[in-house]
Amino acid sequence: MKAITDGGAAISVDALGIATTCRNSIRSLGTRGQHVQVGLSTDDEQGSVELPTDLMVMSEIEFIGSLGMPPTRYDEIFRMVADGALDPSAVVSETVGLDDVSAKLAAMSEFETRGIPVIDTFD
Repeated sequence: MKAITDGGAAISVDALGIATTCRNSIRSLGTRGQHVQVGLSTDDEQGSVELPTDLMVMSEIEFIGSLGMPPTRYDEIFRMVADGALDPSAVVSETVGLDDVSAKLAAMSEFETRGIPVIDTFD
């Protein structure tokens, strides 16, 4: 990742809550990069993820936690979509069928995808 970004990304985001994705996200950052951890960890991590703290200190990486939008505010975001203020389709890179998910996940694991694929066929 550092080669692709010419020395590291400025910002990384992990919203899966999996230790591996969190660490890889942090390792993809350049000097003074910022990592945003959205949401809580999975049952496997049980609220604790081991981080490369020496790397974070030496590279002056900032770790930012964000719980996300609370369910009590979902009405607000749905209104924004209905009013056209937000367009969720703008972040969708492609649509795939349920049968294609395994291949798509494998491609994601090898960093061969961009954007957000969405499953639109379930049979």
